[in-house]
Amino acid sequence: LIKDTNFKATLIPASNKTQIKDGFSLIDGYIFYKNQKIFLGDTMNLAGGHNKQNILFSFIIAKLHNIPNKNAIAAIHQFSGLKYRMHLYKKISNINFINDSKATNIVATENALKTYNNIYWIVGGRTKKDSILDLEKYFPKI
Repeated sequence: LIKDTNFKATLIPASNKTQIKDGFSLIDGYIFYKNQKIFLGDTMNLAGGHNKQNILFSFIIAKLHNIPNKNAIAAIHQFSGLKYRMHLYKKISNINFINDSKATNIVATENALKTYNNIYWIVGGRTKKDSILDLEKYFPKI
């Protein structure tokens, strides 16, 4: 292993759970940074805490590249996610049909199960090294 002593990095604190004084936060549809409170909106197309983190990281990257807030926010609203990754396939009445077939491991599946309630879960395949029992705490939601 070669250590590059010339490498310098800037750490940017980010959270979608608590407001950070010297970083970026996404809480209740608002992005907080540099004493600013920017309304992102509550109609984001992506569900789940992990996707809120991705949205926040996208905004941070936009700020690092001097992209205006309104352009970054417009892009966030236009992005509807990737197929097979907690993708809203269809909504009939008040029932959401979610295709999460890309969730081929326990961690990815856990993100979906944390996000939704009253789940009818169609699952198949073989577990890798983890066990489906690792998700047992979410079984009452199913």
